[in-house]
Formats: sequence, C-alpha cells, structure tokens
Amino acid sequence: MNVVNLTLKPTGHDQTHEVQQGWVMASTDRRTAVSLYPSVVAVQTANTTHYRTSLGDPLTRVLQLFVEATGASVVQRIGLRYVNRLQNSEAVTPIYWSEHVRAAFAGPLVQGIAPLVEALHQQVQLRRDDTAAARVQSGVFREQTTEALYSYWWTLMSFVNRRSTSTKSCVPTSPVS
Repeated sequence: MNVVNLTLKPTGHDQTHEVQQGWVMASTDRRTAVSLYPSVVAVQTANTTHYRTSLGDPLTRVLQLFVEATGASVVQRIGLRYVNRLQNSEAVTPIYWSEHVRAAFAGPLVQGIAPLVEALHQQVQLRRDDTAAARVQSGVFREQTTEALYSYWWTLMSFVNRRSTSTKSCVPTSPVS
C-alpha cells in the first residue's frame, strides 16, 4: 500500500510518500475483505446487511486471528470509521426515520417537535473508559431528486488507545435498529 501524507499550507505544501507491507484476508467468495497495514485496517464488503454482521464481526474475528498468528500485543491506536446512508421509498417526511433509528440517536425525531423537523444533524461523543471512545454523527436530509424523499445517514468513528490483545471495545453498536 502506498501512503501519501499531504500537508497544505498558505505557502505551498509538504508531501511524503511511504510504501507499507500488509495483509489482505478475504472470505472465500471475496465479497468481504479485511486489509491490515501498519497504519490502517480497512474492511470492505459488497454485501452490507447490518453493521454488526457485515463489518463489526468480520473485523473483530480478523483482529483476533491476527493477534493469535503474530503474537501482536501492543495497540497504540485503533480508529474505526463507518459511513452509512439509508434510503427508503416510503421516507416522504423526516419522521419516517423515527421508527427505524434507536431513540437515543433519533433526537428531535422522537420528541414533540418531530413534525416540524425538516433536516437534522447531530453529533454524540461517547467514552467507554480511559482507553476507548467513539463519535457518532447522524441526521436526516432531503434528497435532491424529483421524488423528494428523505434519507438517514450516520458516521461512526471509534478510537482505542491502549496496550492489549483484546479487540472488543473497538467495535461499538450501530445507531440503527
């Protein structure tokens, strides 16, 4: 993998280039793959049904196998970023998503002002302990199409800083029920 670091400054830019060796582990049908490099772990899938089963479980399993195979025991920082955009032809108002999103992440969509909501953007910062935290950004927006449908989006960023062989706390649950 080629890693390019680019820093933009008012006077120009600085650029560095580095080649990293790593591993790619894939399912037998190649529809799901996990790439492990010194500075990044990426999960790719052609079939997303639910965050936990499509991405979380494969990532947890591969990290466990990697630790078993290599004896790796130091994790300086794990960052997980997951972006999802949910669409449905029945979502003609934002309130449609109140039945499909966990109440803790739905904000005004499950409160008395729900009929007034035209769009929504929120951010929740979570802290599991001194070693793990996550940020969930989510919201509802109107699609720029002739059907005028509303989509729900969410982004999950999770970080772990610690010395451990455990991978459990880096895979939090999804805000979508």
